[in-house]
Amino acid sequence: MMERVLESEVMDSLTEAIEYDAIDFTEVNTAFALMAIALGPPQGIIVDTGTGTGRIAV
Repeated sequence: MMERVLESEVMDSLTEAIEYDAIDFTEVNTAFALMAIALGPPQGIIVDTGTGTGRIAV
């Protein structure tokens, strides 16, 4: 099982949130998504809540 480590950054302004969202997390997000898919059921509906920008789910 992959342990998800939360980022320690706090975004206090819209500018900081936009800059953080512009970072390319494709590699780490893809690895996490593939592991999550492997752990999930073979079919059905999965609800992802509290996802921030939602980029992992997308």
